[in-house]
Amino acid sequence: MSLDNNQNGQGEQVVGSALIVGGLATFSTNRPVPAEDGSCSTALGEARGYWVNLFNGSGAIGVSGACDGNRSSVFLGGGLPPSPVLGTVPIDGKPTTVVIGAPQKEVGGGPNSQYSPQQIKPIIKSKRKMKYWKSSGDK
Repeated sequence: MSLDNNQNGQGEQVVGSALIVGGLATFSTNRPVPAEDGSCSTALGEARGYWVNLFNGSGAIGVSGACDGNRSSVFLGGGLPPSPVLGTVPIDGKPTTVVIGAPQKEVGGGPNSQYSPQQIKPIIKSKRKMKYWKSSGDK
């Protein structure tokens, strides 16, 4: 998938796989950026991570909820960022769901590391109620 006509410049392409969790989608991109003249450094391009609301497409970076934030944030170091991964780890003895490989949602829009884990808080409340139950012995 190529994101040629966006605000981040030409040539931005999605790299790796996407992850959908808690009503949000996260994925990473890379955009080629030429090396500066007279520089000995390698041009790895601009690495960018996205958090997008599945229901309305709005950005979710820099806000406590899932709407009206930034859609993307630059990763430090450039290059090809890893695919985001979901996992459950014990924190204070309680299983906690975290994502690694996605931009930090609570960051104020500056560059950040894709390797910092962050806890996921679903935007949808999952309440379940039994509406009807019939066992095989009922007539």
